[in-house]
Amino acid sequence: MFLWLEASANVNTQALLPRAIQKGMAYVPGAPFYAGKPKQNTLRLNFTHATDEEIMTGMHALLTMFQEVEEETSLIR
Repeated sequence: MFLWLEASANVNTQALLPRAIQKGMAYVPGAPFYAGKPKQNTLRLNFTHATDEEIMTGMHALLTMFQEVEEETSLIR
């Protein structure tokens, strides 16, 4: 029912959620699923209510968003 993803260490999935929603996708940040100290770069995706096409579109949008974040972060360093 779910996929668990871990992004680059510098990605905060909670902070990026509004940006994802603006791009037409949503996910659950992974931090609430940890009993101890959470990893802020994790997220949970549900694939049971989407078509194959919607999943491919969403994954492409998610990848693009993470690539944008990586590029923005590298410009700051």
